[in-house]
Amino acid sequence: MPGQNFGLEFSPKRGFIQCEDFAPTKTVEEIITDILGNHPHANQSQVVDMARAHGCTKRQAEECLKKGPWDRAAGPKNSILYSLRPEELE
Repeated sequence: MPGQNFGLEFSPKRGFIQCEDFAPTKTVEEIITDILGNHPHANQSQVVDMARAHGCTKRQAEECLKKGPWDRAAGPKNSILYSLRPEELE
């Protein structure tokens, strides 16, 4: 199993201490929410590409878009455009 970062690092003679640059891992849904908050009306390919840059797999991003609580609108060339729902913007 690969190692995981729990916000601690080992320091000789001091033991485990808290990392200064620790950023908790986000879920796929949190990553997609951030992407749609910054890029409303993005199509699936755009969202998947941005999610992959944040460590998600293509399949994880596509499944999240399919099942997530997003607004969907028809776009050009039979595409679907995704946005956050108004209550998520607050």
